[in-house]
Amino acid sequence: MTRDKDGELTAHIEQLLRETTDDADGIADERLRLMFVCAHPAIDTRIRSALMLTLVLGVEVRRIASAFLLAPAALAQRLVRAKAKIRVAGIAFELPEPAELAPRTRDVIEAIYGA
Repeated sequence: MTRDKDGELTAHIEQLLRETTDDADGIADERLRLMFVCAHPAIDTRIRSALMLTLVLGVEVRRIASAFLLAPAALAQRLVRAKAKIRVAGIAFELPEPAELAPRTRDVIEAIYGA
């Protein structure tokens, strides 16, 4: 992705966030909302994109593994560990507060780019 396209995507997502976070219902797009949930700071940054790609966008693990230059079994194991951490740590799958969205935007953009 070129720097210009990356900037355009960032600006588009930030605009979408400004438009929707003022609303009591939060982010209107369900997939985008779930992506921000998957970008929780307690989840290892190295697995966030893969987690979003599999859980939210439905991309197959073998395709993601290929893009990340990993063996499918290795990526699958990382995803299992991430899901276990979410469960054990009690990370709630809920939309973060508006102030918490901006720090998660970069991770969401990376997953969208990966898709």
